[in-house]
Amino acid sequence: MKYFYFLLIPLLFINASCSRVSVDTVYDPSVSFKGLKTYSWEHLDAPDDRLESYPEIKKMVHEAVDMVLRLKGFELRESGPTDFKVATYAGVKQAMRLTRSGRVHDNTWLGPAGRYDYSKAGKVTLFIDIFDGKTGELIWRGIGVGFMHNYSIGDKMRKGVNESVAYILRSFPPS
Repeated sequence: MKYFYFLLIPLLFINASCSRVSVDTVYDPSVSFKGLKTYSWEHLDAPDDRLESYPEIKKMVHEAVDMVLRLKGFELRESGPTDFKVATYAGVKQAMRLTRSGRVHDNTWLGPAGRYDYSKAGKVTLFIDIFDGKTGELIWRGIGVGFMHNYSIGDKMRKGVNESVAYILRSFPPS
């Protein structure tokens, strides 16, 4: 059963450029993000954090976050005070997936018809939280939700992780 979830956890790590990841962000509008330059990683004891169960995937997510933040001009510090702290965690939930295949021409008032397939699929939610480095208060949260792909650890998964994380962090810092 544990191996089953290992294949499912990459749920979020899908091709974000095709917009199969739904992203939402929230932030504290009273915070000025202009002075942020340095960051460090924060460990959260989040209940049911699926990333804690899969260190290989957690490492990929952290590397992707580091890459995006570095490209945005932020500097990772391993020790000492920083302007902000970053934490990630993920959850998996069973959901119904509806896919439409084929098209049947139908001129009735019901509109276009077709064949629909229903299946159970894992739905992953990845949270990327940004905390104020001095107060520890949450100042920004990015949430990505998508259906999992069944592929093993490798280049395809790494690409999906990188794209999904970049898609979530595209609006950090808020302007």
